Amino acid sequence: MNPKLTLVLAAALLAAGCAEPRTMVVECKFPTQYMPDGPALVAQEYGEMSPIPLDAVQFNNPLLKERLVVQTLKASRTPTNTVQVSARIVNCTDAPLVLGLRSHFMGEDAVENEPESVWRKLIIQPRALGNYKESSLTADVNNYLIEIRDAY
Repeated sequence: MNPKLTLVLAAALLAAGCAEPRTMVVECKFPTQYMPDGPALVAQEYGEMSPIPLDAVQFNNPLLKERLVVQTLKASRTPTNTVQVSARIVNCTDAPLVLGLRSHFMGEDAVENEPESVWRKLIIQPRALGNYKESSLTADVNNYLIEIRDAY
């Protein structure tokens, strides 16, 4: 092998080894769309309400939207044809978050067809990920809703 080529290759390998590795840091990007403050249901006139989106996450405390991000939200059928929902949540703060999560499963008419799940505690360390999973009791599920609250 040519000594000059060997020297150039050695210098390139040395330079690559000295390059600073890319640091992986949790980055929280909050949605830019308008999210109204306050409760989802507003009693203005009989029969009027602000709709709660289905197949989504609902924060019970408006301050939570400034402290966490739902990175992944999905639902799938299990081998027994029930529905399993899962959410991956990012703690965007520098302190641990203690959350409570529960799921509502609804039938074709968007009305609950089984009791909501129990509140499950999820502790997420600073700038870290947390995972939540819940399965329905029946196969007659068309929609779901996951609630998140502070759970001190």
